Amino acid sequence: MKREEFWNEFYMFMWLMGSILLVLSFQIYNKTFIHIYIPILILFTTGFLTHLLSKKRYNTTYLGNIFSLSQHIFSWGSIACYLFMAINFYYNDGKLITHNLGIKEKNSISGGKGQASKRKPIIRINYQGFSKKLVFRYEETYLVKIADSVKINLNKGVLGFEVIDTYVVYN
Repeated sequence: MKREEFWNEFYMFMWLMGSILLVLSFQIYNKTFIHIYIPILILFTTGFLTHLLSKKRYNTTYLGNIFSLSQHIFSWGSIACYLFMAINFYYNDGKLITHNLGIKEKNSISGGKGQASKRKPIIRINYQGFSKKLVFRYEETYLVKIADSVKINLNKGVLGFEVIDTYVVYN
């Protein structure tokens, strides 16, 4: 295998891995009380720095600074963002703090491929300046419709951001 082919495959693999980890980062973000600008800042800062560090190598395999920068954002930036979010999410203090919050808004989303008619109920809550969407199972639709409050259990992540452990609606 030629050296150039190796680097082409390496960058494609990193882009694919970064894209998968970016999706997982969004899932963790939905369960964490963190301002959106923090993961975005990590994503773009890491992507820009790795672009500067590997610009010479990358331009021998692919052409263009814009393509190079976007590849680094979606690979290295996504990896850094996932690591940041996962460390905070999975390593927490283990002390559950329970809050009872009012429901600000109710809605529903599609149930997914093959189950579009089974819409999942969602609610929106406000907690210390954060607006957060909580998704429930289709089977809980009736409970969500009659509920006016939600009981939410939180953990404090190792990086200081609160993480949603469990939540349940009630009247």
